[in-house]
Amino acid sequence: MTAITSRLSHITSRFSRTLFIRFDLHYPIDFIAPHDNSHLSKLLNSFTRYLSREGIAFQYVWVREQSIMERHQHYHVMLLPNGNVTCHSWNHMEKADALWQRALGINYPGSLQRCNRSRDGSSHPDFIHLDRHDASYQRDIERCVEWASYLAKTRTKGYAPWHVREWGASALGN
Repeated sequence: MTAITSRLSHITSRFSRTLFIRFDLHYPIDFIAPHDNSHLSKLLNSFTRYLSREGIAFQYVWVREQSIMERHQHYHVMLLPNGNVTCHSWNHMEKADALWQRALGINYPGSLQRCNRSRDGSSHPDFIHLDRHDASYQRDIERCVEWASYLAKTRTKGYAPWHVREWGASALGN
């Protein structure tokens, strides 16, 4: 939770508007996934280059999860781009999906899951637009922390191979 709240605090102190985006990365069922996080690293390196070229400052946190029942690990990602430069998640999700497929070396759309459904199945946006000047700013920050707290759950952690990281975050200087 510290990585989540520190990235959120850092980016919102730098920019008056921030976009909070959540998405998940999965492997296709029949895919032979490596035991390490090399595919995620490829995605994050490519996505970082993409956002930098677009002139979008950002922060992120990712976690790796896998239960005993699952064949593959999967990843949850929180992305916090500068909302003064970008105001919607659509282009970023399309790009992340394409880069995840490229990292896996496949053409299999849909492995990136937009977090746009509640537990009850109802639809909601896959992002929250934070605006420091908005009256709902504090409530929106609390919504972001609550939504991101899912990344900090422990139930599906602890199954990674020895010396394989289960979470990571961008450097706070970005």
